Amino acid sequence: PGNVPSRGWLDSRYGRGRWTSGILLNLAIGQGEILATPLQIALVYGLIAGNGRCGRPYLVEQIDSAGCVVYQHQPEILSVPIDTKHLTAIRKGLTRVVEFGTARTAHMHNIAIAGKTGTAENPPRPDHAWFVCFAPADEPAVVFSILIENAGHGGAVAAPIAARLVEAWFSTAGL
Repeated sequence: PGNVPSRGWLDSRYGRGRWTSGILLNLAIGQGEILATPLQIALVYGLIAGNGRCGRPYLVEQIDSAGCVVYQHQPEILSVPIDTKHLTAIRKGLTRVVEFGTARTAHMHNIAIAGKTGTAENPPRPDHAWFVCFAPADEPAVVFSILIENAGHGGAVAAPIAARLVEAWFSTAGL
């Protein structure tokens, strides 16, 4: 289910009010007790890309049995109110990460990508490389969440994979 620690959770873990600013700083950069799956992070980026709306993920669209549909998925839209001012700032930051920051390896000349790298520490093994993005940055059509276990830094390993996925997605779509 993931974990984004609340005050109550921190109090139960460290004692009432005994958690430090260092713990909070660690949480602010996605470290510490924060737990999220690639799908959960893709949903967050889908909400950012969709101005607070995105489709709920599903595994199977339909199931046939000898030409007869026995199950048909009914699409569901998730909606979270997000202030436009905050969405604008987040999107600008994500676009700049790809243009000028840690995800320059995902930069493409013909499609603007908005995304963020991540490096999940995994002692004593090598770090996990993350990159999550949507494209095109100004009118998103697709979200990718890439996690490569024990591969190092997100900008070096996962971001270039995302660029190849975006390129393949749009070349297949004929765009």
